[in-house]
Amino acid sequence: APFTSKLPSISSTLDIVRQGRCTLVSKLQNLQCLVAHCIIAAYSLSALYIDSVRMGEAQMIATGMLLAVAGMAFSYARPVTKLAPVRPLGSVFHPAIALSTLAQLAVHVACMPVAV
Repeated sequence: APFTSKLPSISSTLDIVRQGRCTLVSKLQNLQCLVAHCIIAAYSLSALYIDSVRMGEAQMIATGMLLAVAGMAFSYARPVTKLAPVRPLGSVFHPAIALSTLAQLAVHVACMPVAV
């Protein structure tokens, strides 16, 4: 058996499913943040390169540290007490997740020229 329980009920199975769903959703969100960060950083660096400006070492370190803190924040996710009847999406390449990520990136890229 993949796991054993000394309880006479199947309640531990629900705990395992809840933990699995929590892990899946937090990892998908983490990957979405990484994808968004990579594309935004590529856009920022290319826009700066056009103006012959380079980011300083302190800026790059600060960006990396903030991304690490954001990644650690996802590890503190806790499972919900009641399971939803619908399973979460199981792949980063699902059209809904890809569309969501592209929409977030479009908003960021549209706001960057205004901010700069």
